[in-house]
Parts: sequence; structure tokens; C-alpha cells
Amino acid sequence: MDANGLYTYVSPVVEKVMGYKPEEIIGKKHFYDLFLPDRRDELKKTAFEVFSKKQAFREFANANLHKDGHEVWILTSGVPLLDDKGNLIGYRGADTDITERKRSEDALLESEEKCRALVNNIQDGVFIIQDESLVFVNDAFAQMAGFTADELIGTKFQALVAPEDLEMVADRYRRRQAGKDVPREYEFSLLHKDGKARVLVNMQVGLVPYRDAIASMGTVKDITERKRAERALRESEERYRSLVEQTQVPISVIQGFVHAYVNPAYCRLLGYEDREELLGKPLEATIAPPDRDMVRERYRKRLAGIEVPSVYELRHLRKDGSIVWVEASVQLREFEGRPAVQAASRKITKREPKSGKR
Repeated sequence: MDANGLYTYVSPVVEKVMGYKPEEIIGKKHFYDLFLPDRRDELKKTAFEVFSKKQAFREFANANLHKDGHEVWILTSGVPLLDDKGNLIGYRGADTDITERKRSEDALLESEEKCRALVNNIQDGVFIIQDESLVFVNDAFAQMAGFTADELIGTKFQALVAPEDLEMVADRYRRRQAGKDVPREYEFSLLHKDGKARVLVNMQVGLVPYRDAIASMGTVKDITERKRAERALRESEERYRSLVEQTQVPISVIQGFVHAYVNPAYCRLLGYEDREELLGKPLEATIAPPDRDMVRERYRKRLAGIEVPSVYELRHLRKDGSIVWVEASVQLREFEGRPAVQAASRKITKREPKSGKR
């Protein structure tokens, strides 16, 4: 182009890229005539500032208008042409069609923005680490540690790990980066911004490509309250078990028609010295034959949610073969994560009819 920006030469390939034959451009169009109308004045001004300083330019990307009206993204590089006295007489340059690349970049950017929006709206914390530093965190992760997301970018991840867990977390990070087999999921304590509070988290982490390099991407879930609740439940169950073990009331837990738990009082009731003799033993083996069908039916109905008496009498078969009458108070409960039936029994005196029938 000349010093006024009028094209003095274009190669034949311009027709493939822009839709114009060379003769439609040479001597007839200025470079800014091909810019998008809404940016034409702005870019024209910028370009002539470059002209006035006789500057070269490298890889200037801009959207141009194809002859048929659609956008074509061009990457332009140019150098000034000077006469013997150093006066600008024009520019010579080369253009590269980057339309498809730009579309791919825009699609990727849109996808990343959607992914970022999705990640920022989930409840679990999400982070990405490169070179031991945080390069991305969502709001949920930042809030767990008492920071804003911007405050954490660039922070060493290990600075957020409680001292008692630091060696483990650092070792697994190094081994993971080296391609070693390490657990993808584990728990550790995250330090709060105040340096005192600890947030117990469950982390799942793996390697992912991120910005042309390998990074560690993880999700963390705050399990502090869950662990407290589990500890409280465990302590409560331990107290309950201790109480059940010491009580004089015979108590048994039946699961899958077998004895899953029995207390010492239940063992004494049935004449067993060692509870191991009863654990795993079928329920029917401790029920007198006339009552087995009744007990089996009520057990099944109770598990199915069908209403049956919660208190009733039955005959137990003791280890020595003798019969003992009990009044059983029965209820559904969960035992070691599965449905079960718990019975508290009370020995009663029952006179058998002469016929031997109830």
C-alpha cells in the first residue's frame, strides 16, 4: 500500500480469503475499507498513528469484512517502505487467514466461561495447582479457607494445609506429579485464614492438562460437621452398647434371620456361656417349634413395613433343650448400616396346658 493506505498490490490468494479479485482492490480500496464498519474509524486512526511514526507491526489481529458480508479474521504483519531520504512511501506486509483459529479460540473461551460459571456455582470447592501454586479456585473453595478467590491465586497450596497433614499432602503431590500411584481421594485439614481454625475436608484430585501444561485439579468437600456428627453418633452408640452390655434385660439383634448381636443377659436367659455360640446362629434355632412360624412371619412383615404387634409372648428354646417363656418388646432399627430387628425380652411364668397346647 502507499503512504495513504491505498492498495498498490495484492496477491491472487486474496480472492480466496476475502472474495475480491486483485483488480477490485488494487488502486481502488484503502486498507481500512475492508475493516468492519463499526470499528473502521477507530482502527484507521490507530493505523495512521503507526504510519506517522514509520513503525513496523507484528501479528496484528483484526476482523475484516468479506465481499459477501461475513467476518474474516486476519493476522497482519507489516514493515514501512522508505525512500532515500527516509520518507514513508508505503507499507509492505503479509496477511494470514485465522478465521477458523479464532472461531476455535472463541468456542474454547465460551466453553471455559461456561465451565467456570458452573464450577463457581457448585457447593464443593474446586482448585487447580501448577508448580505448587493455585492458578484457579472457585468461590466455594475460597470461602472454606476464609479468603476471596483473588486472594488465593498465586498462593502455595501447601500454605493452606494444617501442619499435622503437611508432610502427607506434600509427598502425595510430588509423587503424583512424578507419575506415581497415589490415592486419588483422602482427608486432611485445611487451615483457615485466621491461622487457627481447621476445616476437615475430603479431597479428590487428579492430573489434567491446563494452559499447555500438566496441573493437579481437585475438589474438596467440607466434612467438618459430618465428622463431628459421626463422632457424636459413635460416642452415643458406645454409651448405648455399654448400657446394653451391663443391663439385666436380655437384648438381641436379629438381621437376616440370624443373631447379629446378643448381650450377656440374653446369653444367660438361653443358657449359653459364650456369646460366640449365639452370634450367627439362626433365629429359629432358639425358638420353640410351635412359635417358629409366628415369629418368622412377624419378622418379615416388620421389615416390609407392615404393622404387627410390637409386644408379644413366645417360647425360647434354651441350649439344654428346655423351654422358657418370654414377653418380647420388638422394634426395627439399623445395625451396622443395615435394617435389623431388636428385641428386649422379659422372662415370664407361663403354665402350659395339660394338652401341651397354648
